[in-house]
Amino acid sequence: MIKAFILLVAAIAAHALLAPYTKVEESFNTQATHDLLFHGTNIDAYDHLEFPGVVPRTFLGPLSIASVLYPIRLLLEASGRWSLVDQKYAMLLGTRLALGSGLALSLLAVAQSLRSPSYPRHSATFFLLACATQFHLPFWGSRPLPNTFALILVTYAIAFFLRPGSQRAQMPDATTALFALAGIVFRSELVLLAVPLYLLEAARGTVHLTRARFWVPAALFASLSLAATVTVDSYFWQRESFWPELNVLLFNTVANQSHRWGVAPWHAYLTLHVPKMLLGAGPWAVLGAASAATAPRLRVLTTAASLFVIAYSLLPHKEARFVIYAVPIANAAAGVAMARVWTWSSSGTGWKPLRRVVRVAVLGSLAASAAVSVAMSAASAHNYPGGDALRCVQRADPRCTSIVDPTQGPVALHIDVVTAQTGASRFLERTDRVHYDKSEGLSFAARASPRRFHARFTSFDDWVRDAGLAEAEAHALAGKAVCFDGFAGVDLRRAISAWVGPIQVDGTAATNMTDKYPARD
Repeated sequence: MIKAFILLVAAIAAHALLAPYTKVEESFNTQATHDLLFHGTNIDAYDHLEFPGVVPRTFLGPLSIASVLYPIRLLLEASGRWSLVDQKYAMLLGTRLALGSGLALSLLAVAQSLRSPSYPRHSATFFLLACATQFHLPFWGSRPLPNTFALILVTYAIAFFLRPGSQRAQMPDATTALFALAGIVFRSELVLLAVPLYLLEAARGTVHLTRARFWVPAALFASLSLAATVTVDSYFWQRESFWPELNVLLFNTVANQSHRWGVAPWHAYLTLHVPKMLLGAGPWAVLGAASAATAPRLRVLTTAASLFVIAYSLLPHKEARFVIYAVPIANAAAGVAMARVWTWSSSGTGWKPLRRVVRVAVLGSLAASAAVSVAMSAASAHNYPGGDALRCVQRADPRCTSIVDPTQGPVALHIDVVTAQTGASRFLERTDRVHYDKSEGLSFAARASPRRFHARFTSFDDWVRDAGLAEAEAHALAGKAVCFDGFAGVDLRRAISAWVGPIQVDGTAATNMTDKYPARD
């Protein structure tokens, strides 16, 4: 099991290092962690006051990461060997690795629970191998999404639920506490997972929903979670009695605004997202969930997870990360199924060729998952051109200094929406002698004005759509800019990857800018 856990940790770390930048969904937690580390109690300098986002998010997640990294940041600063640029980039990687470590430890906790005699031998090992060879779980495991913070808490809740000796025991208080914290603070939709879980356990007689033994601790955990988020977020958002997740819930349900980000068929989770997340573990998860020999609590979990996915399918807007909490549960069922057939194939009973086929099927499914994950990782590593572009300028890379050199004096840069959505963050900003303008709604002429900006980050489409240039003219201009490619897709007919260059660092030969943009703390 230890080797499988090391492989899982390596997979999470590799994803964080290969694709260190963050996208728009992670923007709030990324910027908030940066501001906690580098601005401290100077709330007026925080990014969220200028760019609050569509819906507010809690500071409890970023605060937990910053509390771990702040002593390290002080050591880097005290050493005198790290520039501010290097400190910030190190803290970005630290943010990703700290969060990834949290998920890895929560998955290890589930694996420890699967070592119980209630489950076949090697269940824990195959569970960890299933997690490590998938793409989405290790990839998202270090990404500062609200879903990831909630996933860590839910995974620990699962571990307590499956812990040794728990099959006929009462519902663990720790499971209730973790579900309350995850749902009230981070993702309110987790009620769709908790409700069927508790109802199924009530049917088994392991929890009595009408008794004080359940309601008193549950009310206490909910009250403490609510008090924590309201206290912390009222301070950082500078609003009285502020509960961010309530705003998110009302936005997505009462206002029904989530469809603005696209809709998908009702079956998209069942036919696309969940199979893509599980990969080779999918068939084994079905086998483990359907087996009569599976431990009762694991069957309850898989049933609750299935009902959760079905209930979520009723919402028009669908993204795989919304149901990521079902993946560790499915992997637990898959691990049990793989361990059961592996043990049988090693027992010496049954037809020898069939035993060999079973072993090949187990190892082949894991290998296939790993192969697909490697391909998806290669694509994801090239999916953050905004981060690559800003990092190029930040480090005074020779490719970019021909257009703009932040070391030579005060510089004004405009960061457009596409750049901000594909990797640019405050972790990649110099705070000395550079002014970053993220103003939205500026005309193409305003962003191209040499009297306002030394350089701008822009997409190729901007030149065609906003400037009204023909594609040939736009391509000619792109030849004078520094371009950063992003992954567009794979052309199966030619069996080669297709790439686009959405981000350009476009110089504008600005003049008379020496005093216009002072350094920003």
